[in-house]
Amino acid sequence: MPLPTSDTRAVCRVQTGERPYQCAACGKRFNHSSTLAAHWRIHTGERPYSCGQGGESFTYSSVLAKHQSAHAGLRPFPCAWCGKSFASCPVLATHQRVHTGERPFHCTDCSKSFWGSSSLAEHRRLRTGEHPFCCPQCPKAYTSSSILAKHLHSTHAGPGPCPSAGRPAPPWQSGPGIPRHGGTQPLP
Repeated sequence: MPLPTSDTRAVCRVQTGERPYQCAACGKRFNHSSTLAAHWRIHTGERPYSCGQGGESFTYSSVLAKHQSAHAGLRPFPCAWCGKSFASCPVLATHQRVHTGERPFHCTDCSKSFWGSSSLAEHRRLRTGEHPFCCPQCPKAYTSSSILAKHLHSTHAGPGPCPSAGRPAPPWQSGPGIPRHGGTQPLP
């Protein structure tokens, strides 16, 4: 009987759930040494994948690919229920839970469940009193970036100038749109 190759061993690890490679910084485990090496960049701050249009750089090539599809306005993943399109399959899957009623993320402290991990994280921040999203123009802080964006628009008449372009965003542009702009295209 032939000895298993490294590819065969890797497939076996995926099937059995074995994760022999552990990050020395955070303890997270991986089933491939290459995945651990890519993860390590999170701790070192290395961002080897750069966008030619905006100059932003990323830890993973897959994140760069998603970023570049946003430049192109690509949303190739349509929802079968409502037709709304999304830039990635995971975002579509999260959206579809609105239609199916699935709420797979559960709070361990109470009986509430949520459609997405970000909603659960915001719920936990509400329970603990944590407000990590701080207004740059006043002392207020919020549990989510979207609530901060609403505050910026309603209280300070917009999110302020784009850090890359140095000009204010148009009044109809939301706060989360500013990071997406990134100075790669002129503001209207």
